[in-house]
Amino acid sequence: VSPGKEAAENADILRQILCGEFPDNDPLIDFIAINTAALFVVSGICEADTSDMGHGDDGKVILERGHAGQRWEEGFRRAKWAIKSGQAWKQWHAFVEVTNEIGS
Repeated sequence: VSPGKEAAENADILRQILCGEFPDNDPLIDFIAINTAALFVVSGICEADTSDMGHGDDGKVILERGHAGQRWEEGFRRAKWAIKSGQAWKQWHAFVEVTNEIGS
């Protein structure tokens, strides 16, 4: 997450980010949201014309298309919501559990 940090420090920073403990305007949040937006765009999730992600989602899909005709801003909006709502942490936790089961 941050260069020059120990693994435990980076793990704690990641936990804080995914739990929504960092300020919304922190550059690290934007960095993660931009990269997550790319995953959302590639997955096709940003092509939906409606949005009902859950509590805190205003449902206002950003329809504007950017580079390569993709909805990058919608991906960014969804990524920020996932962090702020706690879904990012919940899904990370589920991923860890599944990967631990596979390894055992």
